[in-house]
Amino acid sequence: LTEDYLGIRVLEAFLDSAADGKLKQPLIGKLKGKFGAIAKVTHCSFFLEKCFKAADQALKEAIVEDLIAEKNAILQTYRGPGIFRTCAVELFQRSKRDWEMHLRRSDAVRNEFEEMFS
Repeated sequence: LTEDYLGIRVLEAFLDSAADGKLKQPLIGKLKGKFGAIAKVTHCSFFLEKCFKAADQALKEAIVEDLIAEKNAILQTYRGPGIFRTCAVELFQRSKRDWEMHLRRSDAVRNEFEEMFS
């Protein structure tokens, strides 16, 4: 499905849905080792960002590690630099501890924002 333009939209819709996070983790986990390849496909960039947002901590690390493995190729794509910012890849490479703190702050801000408008 990740190779098909419409298939990726179905997966995005699932990750964006109100489905329990526990249901989303297996999907994200099955893509472990493939996130670098997915990031190089322009129509998959939003899907990758939704995976990162829905993933638990261990899967977020796996996503970032996959991105690092394909860094040069990903940064040459149109959406590559944006994906690296969203996932804070450079911060992860400098300090995993700072990266984890950054994610916690980002999640807290997003949760406050969502509560404000729900």
